[in-house]
Amino acid sequence: MLDAVLLQTALLTIALELPLFWLWGYRSSRELGTFAGANLLSNLLLNEALPAYTSVGSYRLALTLGEMLVVLLEFALMRYVVKENEVRLFKAICCTNAFSLAVGLLLLW
Repeated sequence: MLDAVLLQTALLTIALELPLFWLWGYRSSRELGTFAGANLLSNLLLNEALPAYTSVGSYRLALTLGEMLVVLLEFALMRYVVKENEVRLFKAICCTNAFSLAVGLLLLW
């Protein structure tokens, strides 16, 4: 069964990232819906895996690598919908993820 905290975290991430993705100019319902779905999937996968890393050093490494994988997964999924400039799409995904990661780290700090 899906943990309520994991779902809340995923929905908060979508709430933070979706408006930024919209500001990048991705405004169709198909683009926004796919972005939200990709975010839900990647966030749940990452946050399900992270608790396995209990030491500070291994957690930081897992978080860093996990965030890189999240960006790649979201980019790969979005490429099926967004058929235009790949560099622009990749930058948008990197920026939205960096923003939500920064907010998350500030909330934990």
